[in-house]
Amino acid sequence: MLTLQVNADTAPDQLLELQAGPSFEPVGEARLTYPKAAASRGIEGWVMVNFSILPDGSVSDARVQESSWPALFDSHSLSFVDSLVYEPFEPIAGRDEGYPVSQIFMYAFRDNQDELSVAFARRARIINQAMARGDLDKARKKLAKLDDMNIRYLAEQAFADYLWAVYERRRGDWEASRLKIKDALRFADQAVSKISYQAMLHLAITLEAHAGNHALVVQHVDKLAAIGRPLGEDDPMQVIVNTSRDRLASPEPLPTQMKLTPCEYCTDSERFSDWWQLSRPRFALSGAEGMPEVAWLRCGTASVKVPLEANRVYRLPEVEAPCRVTFYADRPLQFTLTEYAEQGPVNMATASLSSLR
Repeated sequence: MLTLQVNADTAPDQLLELQAGPSFEPVGEARLTYPKAAASRGIEGWVMVNFSILPDGSVSDARVQESSWPALFDSHSLSFVDSLVYEPFEPIAGRDEGYPVSQIFMYAFRDNQDELSVAFARRARIINQAMARGDLDKARKKLAKLDDMNIRYLAEQAFADYLWAVYERRRGDWEASRLKIKDALRFADQAVSKISYQAMLHLAITLEAHAGNHALVVQHVDKLAAIGRPLGEDDPMQVIVNTSRDRLASPEPLPTQMKLTPCEYCTDSERFSDWWQLSRPRFALSGAEGMPEVAWLRCGTASVKVPLEANRVYRLPEVEAPCRVTFYADRPLQFTLTEYAEQGPVNMATASLSSLR
């Protein structure tokens, strides 16, 4: 993973330092920016960086390709949140070595939590009241207007996604709700207060358990404990969590229905994607309408590109970090991801994924 260091004096076409390493922490007094998608909603600004990774692991050709710098450096401090690597890596045209190229988007936000504009808070309250009364038509109309607002704070974006997740759950579309809560949780640990984050995690636990993503259920439970709000022994959600733990410990295969959705930062040939938190050391794919041809496996900060084949089981590398796999395709495919335990017969050829970098 790469960390970009910029400050108030950094010109859009300059970099002070591009440091390669496993850390997500900013370098020194770095001031980072939001990605383009956030800027389009009126949030602060963003920067997109192009660079090359050489065969020896060093970094070269680092340059700022695009940026948006209005009102970034003022009296409010900016805090590091996350970084997103543009994947999959594409070869540089004309270079036989095929150096992988990537773009990285840096996220940051002002040091405040649960900060909402008066207009946003008023509309959110109306939406909550409508859903409490069971008036989903009114809630949907108000949510649509909420999307049209000029979002000013990252907390507002997290709450907007959360309200959509609650709405989709109320009307019975669990998958749409799960995708919305995934968006809400991207920055929620730093953008909203602990009690708001707790509510989002509770909804995510229910939705991920329903989808069969038992590894992510356990991770969300651990996050609750990390913020000092663990589930109580008599909490009804313990039934869900215990079921997920039992499924993870069971030797039976874990099938999951995957659905690729539009990917904002993907290439034209791989415009749809979805990811899954793996809980078993082996996995395979199957699907009547086709399967993705490529995936990226990421374990901690290491990753590897995986060309996918039918009738093949892929074995994860032996690493301590949790692994997740992201699938890409040029169309919105639906297929089945099946995870297998370490032991047990599988009537397919096995491919080991050991070349993490």
